Amino acid sequence: MKLLLTSAGLRNDAIKDALVSLVGKPLSETKVLFVTTAANTGSDDKRWLVEDMNRFIEAGVGVIDILDFAGLPLEVILPHFERADVICVGGGDERYLARMFEAHNFAKLLPEWLKFKVYMGISAGSMVLGQYLVPALGAQIFLEEDFGNTEGEGLDLVPFAYIPHLNSSFFSLRKERLEGMKDKFTIPVYATDDETALMIVEGQITKVGHGEFIRY
Repeated sequence: MKLLLTSAGLRNDAIKDALVSLVGKPLSETKVLFVTTAANTGSDDKRWLVEDMNRFIEAGVGVIDILDFAGLPLEVILPHFERADVICVGGGDERYLARMFEAHNFAKLLPEWLKFKVYMGISAGSMVLGQYLVPALGAQIFLEEDFGNTEGEGLDLVPFAYIPHLNSSFFSLRKERLEGMKDKFTIPVYATDDETALMIVEGQITKVGHGEFIRY
């Protein structure tokens, strides 16, 4: 599988270049499916979601398709995924996203799609591929977020928990707070800021960008 796990999408040239290298052709020839499902539960200002999508347009992608698959039958969902070179799953409520993934059997479907496609995650879309920390720890990490649910687990397609938005102006998460929690982590944890990403090719993890990166 070829994966690009980001906090905030195509924030800089290093992340754009990593995506091009994974796809194997220019972005102008690339079809991106942008999945907005994780944003369904939040009632906040969704400007951040629009900005994440606009970065693909600014980067010059050939085609951008947009899909919220929640509640849709598989025969409607499949053409969107099958036509895409890049499946980009956006941010929002990671527990809700996990439940929607489970409801549509994505744990089985995604590995098949990703034999030929690239998966790019943004925030919750990156988190859902791995494992989730227990809800109590999650609440301590993102103090600003409370979607009111604790049900739903990550797909465990990567063997770690991913924490986005380190040192972000949007969240209060700082390295010092993570340091104080690390003894409670029972699984490997990777954290990146909004300018940094993880590129994963057949299990090999590479840091992308020049921002903050922590591994526990």
